[in-house]
Amino acid sequence: MEIIKQNRDFLRIFGKGKCAPTKSVVVYACRSRAEGKYAVVAGKKVGGAVQRNRAKRLLRAAFYEISKENSLKRRTDFIFVARSRTPQQKMAEVKSDMEQGLKKLGMI
Repeated sequence: MEIIKQNRDFLRIFGKGKCAPTKSVVVYACRSRAEGKYAVVAGKKVGGAVQRNRAKRLLRAAFYEISKENSLKRRTDFIFVARSRTPQQKMAEVKSDMEQGLKKLGMI
C-alpha cells in the first residue's frame, strides 16, 4: 500500500469516510477508485516528538502485521490517528485495538 500525502485525500477521508474510535487509535476508512493507501497521524496532544514518533512507529508496525495476516478490503484508504495513550501501550494492545476498529468498519 502507498502512503497518503495529498491534503485533498486527507480531507476526503475525514469528510466522507467512516470512523471507528478505540482506546489507542482512531481508524478512518473510505472507499477509493485507485489502489488503497494509508496514513499514520499523531498530533501534538500525543506528546513531544519522541512520543509522537513512537506512536507512529507502533501504528505502522501494527498495520503491517494486520495486513499480512488478514485480507483487507481492496481499494480502501485508511487513516490511523494516534491517541494520547498510544505511546505508553504495548504493541499487542495497539494491534488488537486496530483490529477491533477495522472489524467495526467491516474492513477485515
